[in-house]
Amino acid sequence: MIILIIMDSIFYDWLNKEEWLDEEEAGKLSEKEISVVTSQGLLIDELSVGALKSVKAELIWTEPSTLSIEDSEYMNEDEGLECLVREVWLCVDGEKMVYAKLLIPVSRVDEKLLMRLKKDEEPLGGMLRAMGADTEKEKFQYGHCKGLDVSKGLSGDGDEKFITRRYLLSSRKGNSETSEWIIKAMVIEVFSREIAMPFPGK
Repeated sequence: MIILIIMDSIFYDWLNKEEWLDEEEAGKLSEKEISVVTSQGLLIDELSVGALKSVKAELIWTEPSTLSIEDSEYMNEDEGLECLVREVWLCVDGEKMVYAKLLIPVSRVDEKLLMRLKKDEEPLGGMLRAMGADTEKEKFQYGHCKGLDVSKGLSGDGDEKFITRRYLLSSRKGNSETSEWIIKAMVIEVFSREIAMPFPGK
């Protein structure tokens, strides 16, 4: 079992999409909840559907870091590669709905986009859309998150587990594998229990 610890939060039980959909947890979700949690489109679009409201990002922090062994294997990059960590809340009408963490190798991102990611309170999806960037998402895995900081932000009491997913996001400036990068990032998203709550009260 792979465990990631970020701040006080623990991410664990990673399964691929097919394995997770066969689990009891996924069977407790509605079709709408499954649609949001497994969407391969822009999450800001999924969150705004029905709400008719824009999705805003509340920047928690950014900091320089390096890729760990586990992260480098997942991203198919070298261990110790310099990267940027970006953590945000995705909010709808002022309410925190998703905790999102990005791990971005600085050699795999457009320089102007990197500068915006360090300081702008805007969802990455909105930035990429404004750039007209085509994106690819792959290596989806689903698991859980427990931790006081994330729980408090998502209106919990600190003891809940939240459905979590991670994936590899990539975009280039051309169609070739040698084209310059717009971005390559590992994305972790923790969904509030308003979005997906398979086990009420737990």
